Parts: sequence; structure tokens; C-alpha cells
Amino acid sequence: MDASGNWTNPALVDILQNSEDRTRFLSDVTVKQFIKEQNTLDDYLYDLFKKFRPDLLLERYLQTESGRPSKAKVLAYLYQHGETQVMDIVRQAALAKGLVPIANVHDAIFFKRRLGAEFKNAIEWQMREQTGNPYWHLTPKQIERYTPRSLNAERELSEHKKRIEQEELLAKGYKSVFPNILTG
Repeated sequence: MDASGNWTNPALVDILQNSEDRTRFLSDVTVKQFIKEQNTLDDYLYDLFKKFRPDLLLERYLQTESGRPSKAKVLAYLYQHGETQVMDIVRQAALAKGLVPIANVHDAIFFKRRLGAEFKNAIEWQMREQTGNPYWHLTPKQIERYTPRSLNAERELSEHKKRIEQEELLAKGYKSVFPNILTG
């Protein structure tokens, strides 16, 4: 149930729309173990948060409508702030090399030029060193420039090809009627 009191489906329902596939997926031993592990991690993080930041549990944005702390909101807060902390490390390292991001989107940073393997490794080392998490890594992805397509251009090209085909058919028919005209 969302904040407005409406029932919503979890994302998995949209991903695995066939209920039999979804049931089979959720019944898999590996998936069950993953969910159990994720719940254990979530409980651990939530308990640490309650212990070390009880002041934030009083913030409305981390509470349910009834005013109780929301574990889901706290976990989202922790993950988002963790991502922001790491992306700040990336931005600072890039700026120190004179690279200014052209965009920051959630857990991604866009640069005009590639960072290069050596610099990427140096940034990953800083991410791991500053957070104490040895698993951080960057995954580069080349984004291609958007090229607009005109629906009219596609239609016009299709019509042009049809006209050429028709003219070729006419020419073949003309050649069979007057075979010596084109050859002299």
C-alpha cells in the first residue's frame, strides 16, 4: 500500500508478468537465499541507524503516515546517501584532474571524454579507500549522440523506392516490346 492508501504491485510483478514464472522464480533456492541475505543486511543496517542516528528517526521524511519510523524509507535514505558519498569522491577526483562532469544522474556521472583505464583505477582506489568498501567499481559506458529520425523521411524514402521499382518494371516491359532501341 502506498502513502495514498492505494495498493501497488512490487516491481517484480512488472518484470515477471506471468504469475507462474514469478512463483517459480520466487521458489528458487538461490533466490530465497538471496532474499534472506538481503533481509539480514537490511535488519543490520536499520539497527545501526537506530543506534547511531536516532535523531533522524524523528524526521517526517523517514516516517510512516502514522509517525512511526519507516524501515523502507530509512534503508532508501542510507543507500541513496551512500551512493551520493561515493559519487562525490568520483567528482572530486575528476575535478582535481580538470574533468568537469557534464551531467550527474543518480548513481551515474557523465563526462565529455573517457576517463581512461589508469585514471578509472585511481578513482576506484579512492572510492574504496575513503569508504572502507573494497567492492566499489565504475562501469564505463559510451553514450552515442541522439540522432533524430523523421517519420516523414522514412515514408518518403519508402515511396521513392516503390517509384523506382515501378519505373524498373516499366523499363523492362518497354525493352521487351522494343528490344533494339536501347542497344542501337
